[in-house]
Amino acid sequence: MYKAPTASMGELEQLRRIAGVVRLGRVRRIERDSIVLEHGTIPTSSRQLHVHCAAPGLNPAPSIPIFAADRITLQPIRTGLIPFNAALVGFVEATRADVAEQNRLCPPNRLPDVPLDWVRGMLIGMRADSLWSQDAALTDWLERARLNPSRGLRQRSSEPQVERARRRFVENVRPGLGKLQQFLGGVPP
Repeated sequence: MYKAPTASMGELEQLRRIAGVVRLGRVRRIERDSIVLEHGTIPTSSRQLHVHCAAPGLNPAPSIPIFAADRITLQPIRTGLIPFNAALVGFVEATRADVAEQNRLCPPNRLPDVPLDWVRGMLIGMRADSLWSQDAALTDWLERARLNPSRGLRQRSSEPQVERARRRFVENVRPGLGKLQQFLGGVPP
């Protein structure tokens, strides 16, 4: 859930071949003749091999500042883009000497664990994007960073489709961010 998995198209095709998908929540325990899930039970037997692959994945530990005088604690900034986040932290570390400025440009964004965490993560990521857009060196790097999913938009800004999308974004971003803030009960993320 919200753990930023990466799968190739071939792997996705293979996953879609799986028949008999059970959607009864997480496994609570496996007994001799049944698998007990959150919302039901399904039969099994001692002749079946059960492989535990339901680990929570990446740790949704509390956020701490990414930069400190003696260390860097890699964490997301934009939700779901782990390699991009690491590259961005590297660029900021290499181009900024002040730890306070590094942390201002790289606000930690705790890994999501429940649906409401997505709301918080979007707000943090959008605020970071806004900060980056005001920094010429960072904006230039973002345009060239192959891991940035929005790279190249500036050079394509005159294309009608890109211009229409930009206008829709500008018209809707403030109301959208306000609605997300309401979901959090008005408490800053």
